[in-house]
Amino acid sequence: MQYLIRLAFNGRALYGTQKQPHSPSLQGEFEKALLIIYQKPVKVTICSRLDRFVSAEDYAVSFPVPEGGRISSSHLLYYLQRTLGEDFLLRSIEEKDDSFSARYSALYKIYRYTLQKDRNPIYNSISYCPEKEVDYELFKEAVLSYQGLHDFKAFATPEKGENTLLSIDSVSFEEEKGLFYTRIQGKAFLRYQVRFLIGAALLVGTKEIDLSLLSRLLKGEDVFYPRHRAEPQGLVLEKIAYK
Repeated sequence: MQYLIRLAFNGRALYGTQKQPHSPSLQGEFEKALLIIYQKPVKVTICSRLDRFVSAEDYAVSFPVPEGGRISSSHLLYYLQRTLGEDFLLRSIEEKDDSFSARYSALYKIYRYTLQKDRNPIYNSISYCPEKEVDYELFKEAVLSYQGLHDFKAFATPEKGENTLLSIDSVSFEEEKGLFYTRIQGKAFLRYQVRFLIGAALLVGTKEIDLSLLSRLLKGEDVFYPRHRAEPQGLVLEKIAYK
């Protein structure tokens, strides 16, 4: 049996979600907390590898329940919340079979990126304020071009042999109180992909590259462009869906 825990977290004090040897991470903090509770090592599977300073409103971890672990799920959630602290909000816990994986069983993910259209330092910790003036109509055209099946190798740092031909299910936009939200939905994403996609759309919006170049890059052509990775604090994993 495995447990699936759904949670939200603020990434301000974490060096990403994947375990780091000398720095705090979500996976590392969970495994330390479970070691205290169960008095034995527990391997935690994370649903997505997020960067330093990236947060999540809907995140998931799964792990096998250790043999002899007699603590109830409700008490486990209570002890984990107390141990992990205020930057985490544990929403739910449920039992899954041994084949379940927080990473590989996901149906889709929705990432939200927040830009400041009107500069406001109050939002600096949760959004990115572009240094140059952005034509948001061009920006939206660029993001809309990501929908469908494309080769995203120019918009990520894929591992050796990793498949870069992926599909973006949908994109959408919303504007409120000087903040501009972009949502991107898909089943799987490469490392840094969303930040590079937003960065490239900003390059189009600031007229440093054009849509025709973006189209060539999405076809997998080896064309030079000034790669721009948008700042991490504007990125949030907004939703992850399972059956």
